[in-house]
Amino acid sequence: MTEPKKKLKIVKKSPKKDISEKKEKKGDLTIEEGCDECETTCALTKSPDKSDKPIKKKKIVIIKTFKGMTMADLIFKTPIEGWESIMSKNYREIETISGLLQKEIDQYNEKNGKDVDWIFFPKKEDLMNAFRLTSFDATKVVILGQSPYEKAGQAHGLSFSVRDGVPIPPSERNMFEELEAEYPDFRRPKSGCLVKWAKQGVLLLNASLVIRNTDKYKSEKKGKDIMSRKFTPLTGDILKRLSTRGKCVFLLWGAYADAYSEFIKTSSTVKILRSSHPSPYSYAKTDTPFKGNGHFLQTNEILEEMGETPIDWNLVDEEEIN
Repeated sequence: MTEPKKKLKIVKKSPKKDISEKKEKKGDLTIEEGCDECETTCALTKSPDKSDKPIKKKKIVIIKTFKGMTMADLIFKTPIEGWESIMSKNYREIETISGLLQKEIDQYNEKNGKDVDWIFFPKKEDLMNAFRLTSFDATKVVILGQSPYEKAGQAHGLSFSVRDGVPIPPSERNMFEELEAEYPDFRRPKSGCLVKWAKQGVLLLNASLVIRNTDKYKSEKKGKDIMSRKFTPLTGDILKRLSTRGKCVFLLWGAYADAYSEFIKTSSTVKILRSSHPSPYSYAKTDTPFKGNGHFLQTNEILEEMGETPIDWNLVDEEEIN
């Protein structure tokens, strides 16, 4: 049975107008007023009375009916500014991965008598957030993670990041501890949402875009599964093209991320910074520990040498400090 499309929430602006006419449709996309930090479409709209008053900026949210869409559909049928060419050149790999994911979904439904269309993290609507928030041309730093978080509510398409209100994972707490050591004015945030970094050109990319939802799909392989390896050609090509373009710093934390260094050609404008993973298991226990690696400060020094604007790693607004 086809799920009905999600209805538009309408914010009433004036009792004198029929607000039911405010809904605007473009294909199977609907637009509503509002703002979510992780859904990034904005628009300039004229004032309601259509006068010559200055144009007022409003936030809008693009809502998609994701029911029935495959991973390939999410990539090729929804706009991903600046990444279209790379995704198109990896069409076969993406279709192959998408087919494997769909096969697992079908097997799950058959075994459990269910009719679900997604058994992975992150949710479908968050799957491509790293690319939607950071365009190819805007990318100047890549923080490569392994795979999305495995617990419900954590993963939202950005490596190491969690949504507001979700407890900060141990690895991310260690990242903040390192930032405190490198930048005396850094204030540890209450939220682990790294969208602010992404909007400044930090591509928060997981080597594997999905992980099994082990609450729904229990298997011996669980999350650390062979599916991760299926993403290697796609992830590798993304890193290769960014390094070919130049002016990019790659942060590879842990052996898994470091294995992708083979796709990166270093140069005067392409640098790799390596250390152990910020996980408590390796944070300070290797020959190249994450603790004290100085990567956030080094990244900004490299960017400035290349004539690029450094990253503001602070996640706490000034008003929150005062």
